[in-house]
Amino acid sequence: MDRFKSLPVNQLHQLLEGGPTLLVATRGFEGITNIMSMSFHMMIERKRGLIGVVIGTDGYSYEALHDTGQCVLAVPTYDMASTVIDIGNCSGRRIDKFERFGLTPILAESVRAPLIAECMVNIECEIFDRRMSGHYDGFIILRALHVWVDADREERRTLHHNGDGSFYADGEYVDLRDRIQLWNKYRK
Repeated sequence: MDRFKSLPVNQLHQLLEGGPTLLVATRGFEGITNIMSMSFHMMIERKRGLIGVVIGTDGYSYEALHDTGQCVLAVPTYDMASTVIDIGNCSGRRIDKFERFGLTPILAESVRAPLIAECMVNIECEIFDRRMSGHYDGFIILRALHVWVDADREERRTLHHNGDGSFYADGEYVDLRDRIQLWNKYRK
């Protein structure tokens, strides 16, 4: 055990957070749009497009999502790293984050919340299950309604939060899809 360093359980997320950092766009019933940064999420079910997210219960984004049942999950790229951090460092209760950070809201097809034009991917979502949100730090299961991908976007590296304020960006792309037999069965 001399090789290994003990890590407190409350820092475990630093080792398991692997998905890209997201921006969550909401629009409350009063019409106010907001954006928050988020890195706690996971795919729950591929067939129905279910995504588990953790959105702190004390923030404006949680209130808007809880009230309307809708949001957009947007995938920013490496060139937006500073903006992603700055969005997370201020409250949408006091400022218009779209205006402050020069982001462009786009009307979504199925939800009140706007898409974010500068992001590579935008996923329109509705709440599928909120029963655990009061017990597990705002854990909510969302269902994807529409997925929009900017195929022309040149920068495609996504940000991955290490849970301690540091990030890494996707590196080299390796395509091994032909080797994974089980996956090929589901790709069709």
